[in-house]
Amino acid sequence: MKEMKWNELAEARRKLLNLSQEDLAERIGATQGAVGNWLNGRRKGDLSTIMRIFQALEMLEVTFNSSNGNVISDGENSSNSNNIVPKIKVKGSLTFKSELVGEFEELDERYFTFYSTTPGTYAYQVLGSKLEPRIVSGEYIVVDPRAKLQNYDEVLIKLKNGKYMIRVLLTGRGEEWRYADPNTMKQDTDFNPSEIDTMEYIAAIVKPPRN
Repeated sequence: MKEMKWNELAEARRKLLNLSQEDLAERIGATQGAVGNWLNGRRKGDLSTIMRIFQALEMLEVTFNSSNGNVISDGENSSNSNNIVPKIKVKGSLTFKSELVGEFEELDERYFTFYSTTPGTYAYQVLGSKLEPRIVSGEYIVVDPRAKLQNYDEVLIKLKNGKYMIRVLLTGRGEEWRYADPNTMKQDTDFNPSEIDTMEYIAAIVKPPRN
């Protein structure tokens, strides 16, 4: 195990995520100047500030030594961003039983390993057999809320009634979207787009980890 300065590891992670200091400052409610001073070591951050920065950078597998302001990590080249284990949060589960509309259930705090350069990427675990074989029960969908949507993207749709759908986008005229079943690619003519609350890009479908 090797100790290194917390700000060096945070700066490496920020660059890995291609996140500007201004974006990081916005995420933790600070000024860009303050963030720059913390990451460059010109200003000492208190424990609360350091934890907020770690959380904003999705740095969940580090041990903080509060006595000297260092973090403890594996390997001799821990400052190298390749040694930072990326984690994303699983917001909950979506259960699709007898229909293509899923029910949300909150899970205890859970994370799993997944590399993403987009801050804010998160996941849901999909349960039930209705979306098989495209999405098998127990697999995770990784959602990138910042991605610009394109035709033939798979998307997670949250409905105004609190339920969820997974569809494929089909373009009509301009940006007038139509929607299809991800297994059959058959257009869903019964679905009313006015029911949509949010619609976000599904960046990946990930198998659950095996012991």
